[in-house]
Amino acid sequence: MSRYADNTFDITLVLGSMYHLFTMEDKIQCLREAIRVTKKGSIMFIDYCQFDASTVQAGFIQNLYGFLVENRLLDTQSYTPISNSNGIFELYRKEQIDALDEQFYCRRLHYVGTDMFTHYYKEQIDKMEDRLYQKYVEYLFTICEN
Repeated sequence: MSRYADNTFDITLVLGSMYHLFTMEDKIQCLREAIRVTKKGSIMFIDYCQFDASTVQAGFIQNLYGFLVENRLLDTQSYTPISNSNGIFELYRKEQIDALDEQFYCRRLHYVGTDMFTHYYKEQIDKMEDRLYQKYVEYLFTICEN
């Protein structure tokens, strides 16, 4: 990022970085650099790997719960992700993203979820009548902020 001057971009995409960084220092440095090269008042898009949907998929559907516990990637009391390099991805819950946000003077506009739990019910969703599908989409937009 050092090749870019401060306030260079109208829109900055931080795609892939946040779920491959495992230390708080690296995460803060990544966001600090993205903010630095983004023009004041502009927009940044930052993606995170959502923990709960990933835990359902890997831990329960793919039967990797033991792997998560053995590799210290999951707190078995709170079911909160544990950050360490034994995992492929750094997983987040909203409160962890909020804690990162507190390090900077930026305003979050929205949280947006891509497919969340839709992946697990895709066959049923594909068969929904149009009116019910529209209600499902409305529901998804209401839970994105969570």
